[in-house]
Amino acid sequence: MFRFRKGDGAQWSGIAGGEFFKRRGIQRIFDACAAADTPEPNLTPQGSELRLGFPFSKGYLSAVGTDATGDSIPGATGKTLVKTPVKTRVKTPVKILEHLRDHPDARLEEVATAIGKSKSDVEPAAAKLRDENRLRYVGPAKGGHREVIEMGDNG
Repeated sequence: MFRFRKGDGAQWSGIAGGEFFKRRGIQRIFDACAAADTPEPNLTPQGSELRLGFPFSKGYLSAVGTDATGDSIPGATGKTLVKTPVKTRVKTPVKILEHLRDHPDARLEEVATAIGKSKSDVEPAAAKLRDENRLRYVGPAKGGHREVIEMGDNG
């Protein structure tokens, strides 16, 4: 394991006036990596800077199915460590039709509020449904209602 000794920071004393090494922050990083059973970080001096690189642990690399070079490991599962929630999104036109089946007198503003969309999202979707002959407006401009046209119902 890498250990700092008194005077090790002399060559990089330009970094934060030597404070970087006085508090032994790097030593704490190495100790934390050892406690977590992860690989030691790589220290690379570059001019007046000190670069710190953290390699992946073998357990992580085998879980994602690659080795340190990025090549796939034969026989590795490659499964993710965390389950990703899957949401099935219901499209806006479907929501509009469902709401208007139950509430044919609803205005588009009310439909938008009911399905959690803005009126500017609902208006083009409703126009597309009208163009596809899946929705029609029946009656006068004020006081009419929308009618959902079921598939096969072309009347």
